[in-house]
Amino acid sequence: MILINEDTKIIPGHGKLSNQEEYKSFLKMLETLRTNIQKAIDEGKTEDEIKADTSLTKTYDDLGYGTAFINSERIRLTFYKSLKGA
Repeated sequence: MILINEDTKIIPGHGKLSNQEEYKSFLKMLETLRTNIQKAIDEGKTEDEIKADTSLTKTYDDLGYGTAFINSERIRLTFYKSLKGA
């Protein structure tokens, strides 16, 4: 079942209209961050270490993604808590 296609307009809670291509890019970013942070957890890194580890979000930080309300430190911490079940 396909829920969105190239003609779909996505209306976010904030920001400009989006589309399927941007959705796929956003989903890939979330999957990459989850993988990076899960790997750090599996390596035994603590909450504070993950919160401070800018290498986990560097690819997206370099694109300017971590400069808004949900900054890079906050997203690392959010993923950590979610993956740890905290």
